[in-house]
Amino acid sequence: TTIITKGNAVTQGIDTSSCAGIKADSTITVTAGAVNILSSGSGSKGLNANMDIALKGGEINIVATGKAETSTPKGIKSDMNISIEGGYIYCFCANGKPIEATGNLSIAPNYALFTNRHKLVELKY
Repeated sequence: TTIITKGNAVTQGIDTSSCAGIKADSTITVTAGAVNILSSGSGSKGLNANMDIALKGGEINIVATGKAETSTPKGIKSDMNISIEGGYIYCFCANGKPIEATGNLSIAPNYALFTNRHKLVELKY
């Protein structure tokens, strides 16, 4: 599945909303399949959840190219916790953090490939 989003962030009162490839008010769990997300526009996000994100398998490719204006771009963002336990994840964010959890970010051991740079995270199990 390929998802392409674009558009600028909108602010109403104290709430800011920006485009996201996949947005959930609760949790996001990925166990299989392939998802390709290209998200542009100010404050763009690839995966964005108000609760936990669990990546257990499948293939996830995210490129977030938006600029930091009223909202900061992120590749994968959770207002709670992110756990990565399997699969393949490629996450590039041109103007923000590739992965951000307000709570805990846990990455299971035994990965075959792990790249963690300023704007790029790549994991393969």
